[in-house]
Amino acid sequence: MFAEPAWLDRVAAACRAAPRHSLTVPGPDSRRIGVPVVQDRFRLPGGEQLMGWRVGAVHYTDYLDFPDLETFGEQGLRGLIDAARETGCAFVLFSHVPRSGSLGGLLHGAARREKGFHTLACQPTLGVDATMGSDAWWESRGRESRRRLDRYRRKALEAGAVFAIEPATEETLEALLDLQNQRSQQAGLDSFAAMPDFAALIRSLAGTGIARVATLRLNGECAGILLLLVDVDAVGIYAQAFAPRWHQLSPGTGLFVYVIEDAFRRGLRYVDFLRGDEPYKRHMATTTVVMDKHLWLAPDAPPNALTFFEGLIE
Repeated sequence: MFAEPAWLDRVAAACRAAPRHSLTVPGPDSRRIGVPVVQDRFRLPGGEQLMGWRVGAVHYTDYLDFPDLETFGEQGLRGLIDAARETGCAFVLFSHVPRSGSLGGLLHGAARREKGFHTLACQPTLGVDATMGSDAWWESRGRESRRRLDRYRRKALEAGAVFAIEPATEETLEALLDLQNQRSQQAGLDSFAAMPDFAALIRSLAGTGIARVATLRLNGECAGILLLLVDVDAVGIYAQAFAPRWHQLSPGTGLFVYVIEDAFRRGLRYVDFLRGDEPYKRHMATTTVVMDKHLWLAPDAPPNALTFFEGLIE
């Protein structure tokens, strides 16, 4: 949903600055296309390890995609798979590819024609068509969703919450990482904030001016943060974190509503919730983009490899 060429160039520059392995393969018309290739390793249920490449994502995060992937042609795909074979890769995994895009069409065609290529189910991407305006959006939510969203917003405001959209400074990024760690520890889950690649990526995005943060502050304390990726006429909600002790105020939902309303006020085109169709997103979304995972398996990959990737949740 992000289409401004200059913005895409900045995303690509930020991604290239993040820790990664990279591979350049021939593209259409003899151009060179930089394809983001990250070495990954999975352990199968029987204990056997698979080593291969993940294309377009690192450690289950979005926006390590290179914009060039959408112009990736048949020649580029051939070169990529040949390189994977030469280096002994057991798999190449394309994560979260829009079904309607040119890359999705290319990989769907490969799955129909060639042994070794597979198309797998994947979480969709939800968002809000911001051109509809605030009144139409609230009306479209249905009575129960309207009541719930308005209740969350009013609870936060009555508690003295101050909402704002701010620059992604080192201080606010540290607050995001700290709150995510707190929340994950309380829930007994792994924290994406603990991944060095993630911390490096968000700092790189902030350094290019792509990132902003939406904050909710209570009594001077940062109770919740959304990391935003901003385009000329669109905004993406990339990551969120909130202080566990304020969970009763639903700071995440309040911040989502604030960002959506801000998009209406500023005349933006789209608010992108990025991948995942969690229930809280469905309460707010007006659009769905269908995504797929695409997988190439080497001829000598273990027989249970396909079943493993079919069940892999990212």
